Parts: sequence; structure tokens; C-alpha cells
Amino acid sequence: MGHRAFGMSLFYMGNFVDACDHLRAAIELYDATPLTPLATVFSQDQKATAQAYLALAFILRGDIRRGLELGHDAAAYASVCDTHTALPTCLRFWPVPTF
Repeated sequence: MGHRAFGMSLFYMGNFVDACDHLRAAIELYDATPLTPLATVFSQDQKATAQAYLALAFILRGDIRRGLELGHDAAAYASVCDTHTALPTCLRFWPVPTF
């Protein structure tokens, strides 16, 4: 969760390069087993949120193609996630249609 939170903070500060590094780390370190109960506490899936922010960061860096790919990955993960809030949370941060 630390990499996701720091990556999101860097994203909002406009530091998209470093944000991508931390968001990628959050996704790589994600383990759904111990964190699934926390989704009900935080009302969002940590991986889905990190994926959505990573997609937006790539788009804002100018790599639209990669950002769209990552956005599709985020929506695909969120649609099969065990938590009922993953897809709405992911799509809330994802302004580009994923169809």
C-alpha cells in the first residue's frame, strides 16, 4: 500500500515518471490474499487503483498507446476482482472508454 499511496501522491504533484515507478512496484508487490479484507475497509482494491493511476500517468506522459493498454488491463482485472468496488473504483479514475 505504501508504493500505491506514494505513487498517487507523486501523480497529483505532476511527477509522472516517479509515480509510474512506485505504481509499478505496488502492482508487482500486490498480494490479493491478505489485502482482500482491506478492500472493504478502504472501499477500493489497491491493485485496481494503482493500475488505473499508472494508465493515466502514461497518458499524461504522452505514451497514449501504453496508457490505453494499461487502462484495459486495469478494467479487466477489476471486472474479475473479488471485491464489489474494484471496477467502479478503477473506472472512476479512468476517463477514457475501455470498449
